[in-house]
Amino acid sequence: MKRRSFSPDQGLGIPLTPLIDMVFLLLIYFMLASNFVEEQQFHVELPESSHGHEVSRHKAAVTVTKDGRFFLNSRQMDADELQGELKRMKAAEELRSLEIRIDRLAPAGLAVKVLDAAGAAGISEVSISTAAVQVKNPYEKRKQP
Repeated sequence: MKRRSFSPDQGLGIPLTPLIDMVFLLLIYFMLASNFVEEQQFHVELPESSHGHEVSRHKAAVTVTKDGRFFLNSRQMDADELQGELKRMKAAEELRSLEIRIDRLAPAGLAVKVLDAAGAAGISEVSISTAAVQVKNPYEKRKQP
């Protein structure tokens, strides 16, 4: 039986090249599989509702701020552009339903403009986002702002 002898110049160690390849492959996999959610840069205080229910995220969301600005998926536009973009997205089969997030202090006419633009684009599934009411005691009256 022949014995192998170890000499320091042979350099036993962990091969780093396959290890680095595996780390990069894992990094690419997680980057592609991740779902990056873009936070909106503006604050919208949603109206409260005690009888709402949770729905899944829609492909498109229109946000209306209290000062009357319209945002379609975080991109600012005016009411005419909004209607044109909704029509384009509906025609390209990119959009089936729409979520409307409107500030509770915004005029009601702005919500009607968004609903009208959605109707003109042929979008029939429209939901309005609200914040859940947090009431500790059901007999306790809530303070009005």
